[in-house]
Amino acid sequence: MRSRTDAPRHRDVPRLETVSMWFTGFVVTVVLLAGVVVFRSRLYEVRLLTLAGIYGILAIGLRLTLGELGELNLGHTAFYAAGGYLCALTVKNGGFDPAVGLVVAVVAASVLALAVSSLTIRLSGPYFAVAALGLIPVVTSVLLAFPDTTGGSFGLSGYGGGVTSPLPLIGLTGPRAWLIFVWGLAAVAAGYDHYLRVSRFGRSMNAIRQDSLLFTSLGYRVAGYKVAGVVISGALAGLAGGLIALFEGNISVAAVGLPALLPTLLVIVVGGGTAVPGGVLAMSVVMTMAPEYARSFNEYRLIGFGLFLLVLLRFYPAGLGSFSVRGIDRMVGRWASRRGGGSPVGGVSDLESVAGGDVTS
Repeated sequence: MRSRTDAPRHRDVPRLETVSMWFTGFVVTVVLLAGVVVFRSRLYEVRLLTLAGIYGILAIGLRLTLGELGELNLGHTAFYAAGGYLCALTVKNGGFDPAVGLVVAVVAASVLALAVSSLTIRLSGPYFAVAALGLIPVVTSVLLAFPDTTGGSFGLSGYGGGVTSPLPLIGLTGPRAWLIFVWGLAAVAAGYDHYLRVSRFGRSMNAIRQDSLLFTSLGYRVAGYKVAGVVISGALAGLAGGLIALFEGNISVAAVGLPALLPTLLVIVVGGGTAVPGGVLAMSVVMTMAPEYARSFNEYRLIGFGLFLLVLLRFYPAGLGSFSVRGIDRMVGRWASRRGGGSPVGGVSDLESVAGGDVTS
């Protein structure tokens, strides 16, 4: 018998993690092909795909704390804004290379995440969520209190209208260069996410999510794992903030508030991102592209979107990503059975644990 306090069974079935990883690679490949081949003469769509990649990196960071630690960080966009502002200041006022700005963004967001996680280390559940939410008005007030440096409510702009060449070493410039660069980073972020899920560190975080008291009684430092998880999450948010500041050529306090956080939460929940990182990237593309193509429906698009969420979460509560991985797993199983390999390693019950459910037997 297996209790709910044990590590999830999908940790013992690396094939299922492999299926999820291949699904992530498929999403990244399709996006790059769409941007380079399908939309080769439509730069607006290429720009939207690039933004989707940046938002996907932001969502993968939040997925780490929500999916592995089981903690909802409502202050996640504060790390995003901190990275964006410091990257913009480094490039605009400091005159440094954009690559240096990205490094500064990641380091600054990580330091802020370390400070916040150290202060909220003993909190969990809704208490951690509310405490993290308090970071948003703090960061907003700081940004508005120094308008000469941060631009106040107007934000920062005027540093070249965005960086046109993120890949100068190989001679690529323009929107497609940004598409390749951003989605390359998104693939690295998703790959690192997959690595964490199967590593001892990731298993430990998942065990903490299921029963932190039991994990503490075994002699492990729960606080250290929580702090490390929040710091990694903050680093990814800072990277996304730096990218958006360089790509758009401006950053404002609008990046801090709940309007920036709620779409990220939707991407994770609907995409099945608590278990399948590839679902985060796929849903990020859908959430970025779909509103642009639905503008002709006016007010009906909001009604349709609400009904879509209700129906989807009613029949597929684990999200689209987990549903897709389930279908891929079944196809692999049928193919293996036809080749006489018997039943594949792991079954639907194992996949259900990838989809976010607990296995009790």
